Amino acid sequence: MQRQVLVPVSDGCEEIETVAIIDILRRANIDVTFASIKPVEDEKAPVIVGRSGISFICDTYLTEAVLKQQFDLIALPGGLSNAQQLGTHQPLLDRLRQQQEEGKWIAAICASPQLVLDKNGFMINSTGTCHPAHVQDYKGQFSEDRVHVSNKFITSRSPGTAIEFALALVELLVDQHTAIQMAKSLLVKR
Repeated sequence: MQRQVLVPVSDGCEEIETVAIIDILRRANIDVTFASIKPVEDEKAPVIVGRSGISFICDTYLTEAVLKQQFDLIALPGGLSNAQQLGTHQPLLDRLRQQQEEGKWIAAICASPQLVLDKNGFMINSTGTCHPAHVQDYKGQFSEDRVHVSNKFITSRSPGTAIEFALALVELLVDQHTAIQMAKSLLVKR
């Protein structure tokens, strides 16, 4: 059965992290739903603009129908503005609570571990990591690891750790062999 991953985003997402997550998961034959949390404007595919001004066309909006789907993992890219918006988007927070209650994976990188997960009480019994700029505000148990797995959370630090992070997601959702082979083909040191 093909694994299902939701990647919700808004304007201000960190482009390197967003693309690394989606690209590497899709290379591993994982079905990724790339969804904008912006309000539905029309029938056209949603466009978001990243923190450096790069535009993305998302697969869909984060509608009630998408939120009702089952996902093996929800992955939250960073970028300060994106993380702030994800961290206050109540339908997404409710879906993350459901994901946690069902014992399914949640992943976040850069500002999102602190501004979405830690700030909203998801990480109470877990250790995580985040971008160095957010360490002082991180209230939970903190790790300096580049990629950290704790309970059903996978967290990472920055654009510079995005490929390692995405490969860790492949290892968890598919297997270690696939992640190692992908790292080799991408010339990533592990």
